[in-house]
Amino acid sequence: PAEKRAVIFYTALDSGRPRGAVFSHGGLLSTLLHVSEWFTLDEYDLGFTTLSWSYFPSFVTGLHYVLSGVGNALSAGTASVFDDLQQTSPTVTMTSPFAIENIYRKIMSDLNEMPESRRKAFEWALALGRRYHASESTASNELRERYTRADMTFFGRMRAMLGGRLNRIYSAGAPLSNELVGYVEAIGLMPLNVYAVAESGGFPAVSPPFARRPGSGGQVAPGFQIRIS
Repeated sequence: PAEKRAVIFYTALDSGRPRGAVFSHGGLLSTLLHVSEWFTLDEYDLGFTTLSWSYFPSFVTGLHYVLSGVGNALSAGTASVFDDLQQTSPTVTMTSPFAIENIYRKIMSDLNEMPESRRKAFEWALALGRRYHASESTASNELRERYTRADMTFFGRMRAMLGGRLNRIYSAGAPLSNELVGYVEAIGLMPLNVYAVAESGGFPAVSPPFARRPGSGGQVAPGFQIRIS
C-alpha cells in the first residue's frame, strides 16, 4: 500500500503557479538517515534555527536535531538573533547566506562606531586571520602567535556575540561569497556550503569540515547521484 503522506513543500514557479513536492513518512526517514551521515552531532551540541520550518533546510535539520536527541533553539526573528544566540549558546546552525550577511553587517556596524585606531587594528587582525586560515597546517610559529593575540583581542569577543560556542555554520540556498567565507573563517568559525533541493527531499551536495572549498557546493552527499547537464 502507498505510504501515508507526511508533508508537501510548495515552490513557486515563474508562471506563478505553485508546485508541491510530496513526501511520505518513509521518504523523510530515508532523508534523515542520509543527513545523519554528514551532519554529525553529539550530546554537547545545540542547534540554532534562524529561519522558520517552512524553509526546507530548517525543517529537515529540525527533525534531525529531534531524532538525534539534540536541543534546537529557535530565533524569535531577525531583530533578536544576537540576543537569542547569546542566551542559548548553540554550537551549530543551518541557515542562509542572507542571515550570515545580516550578522556580518551588524558586527561591522558596531565596529564602525569605534575610534579609527581601533578599526585599523581590527582590519589588521582580520587580514592576519585570513592569512592564518589560508595557510592552515603550514602556518609558521610566528603567524600562529600573532593570530592568537588577534583572537584574544578581537575574534573571541565576536564569537561571544554569537553565544561563544558556535562552530559550524551550514549555509543553504546559495553559495557564500568569498568575502563572507574569509570573514567567518578569520574570526574562528567554520562556514560550510550545502546544496538543498526541496524536490529531491534533501541535500544532494554537502561540504564536510575536512573537505571544503570556497565557492563550491561540496561533494555528492550520501544517498544521492548527481548528473550535470
